[in-house]
Amino acid sequence: MNKAFQSKGFLVGFIGIMLLLAVSIAIPFVEDGTNPSVQQKEDGTWLSAPYHPKDLPPFGSDKYGNSMFYKVMDGAKYTIGLMLVVSFLQVILGLILAGILVLWGGRLKKHIYTILESFQYIPTIFLAIIFMMPMMMIELEGVSFPILLLQCMIIVLVMLPSVTVLIAHKIELIMKELYITASLLLGAGKYHLWRVHIWPFLKGPVIILFLQQCVHVCLLFIYLGFFNIFLGGQVERSGIEKAEHRSLSNEWSGLISMDRLEVFVAPWIVLLPVAMFSLTIFLLNMMKEGLTKN
Repeated sequence: MNKAFQSKGFLVGFIGIMLLLAVSIAIPFVEDGTNPSVQQKEDGTWLSAPYHPKDLPPFGSDKYGNSMFYKVMDGAKYTIGLMLVVSFLQVILGLILAGILVLWGGRLKKHIYTILESFQYIPTIFLAIIFMMPMMMIELEGVSFPILLLQCMIIVLVMLPSVTVLIAHKIELIMKELYITASLLLGAGKYHLWRVHIWPFLKGPVIILFLQQCVHVCLLFIYLGFFNIFLGGQVERSGIEKAEHRSLSNEWSGLISMDRLEVFVAPWIVLLPVAMFSLTIFLLNMMKEGLTKN
């Protein structure tokens, strides 16, 4: 990791992600992001929400007058935080399961591979929707951390088989090296093989895999948003024509989904969270490229 921080790409990406998280954690203590739905300008003219970015810098407001800058920054801690936690758990659990499978799988290894690989033909989004849709029937007044935890577990589990197989194949390649064969002939135990010969060559690819999973999880969040599955739960709010379901956490996929029709009226409402997702994925790819070069 010390070499990784010597890469400008990795360092810029890391600082960018940490800066987004820091601002997101701090912003609720600075402002609440609310504005009147109707305001009078200094020249006497009246404005109504959604406010254009030139009327409410830097990024305007939604149709209720809430600052879009506040909303995207407030939601960053849920979007990026959950992305990091989910990806970390996937890689750690996948690493443990892959190690057990390759080193101690025995005769069951082939059958377990077949079961795990079969999940690669089932779109992850379908599994996530099946398990998460019932939670969206619960109406809440604030962000539900039990629901957030359950959503986190579901996303980890539906993506875990593919991660486990990928890491297992990397371990299998390492096991074919001559120094592994020599170590086995000299009587090395499996734990010794893992600690001394496998893990030192595996930790670099595992960190890169973690960054790749972060990108995949971001994309999964976007897909879930289009099915109105909001991270942290939802609340029903009276709209102009009918009741609307609103994200409680301001996570970015929810912001895109619940206001996607506003793109024709006030495009900044939708384009800003899209841009934040793009920026996050760009920073993650910078980190991955910097790590790969080192």
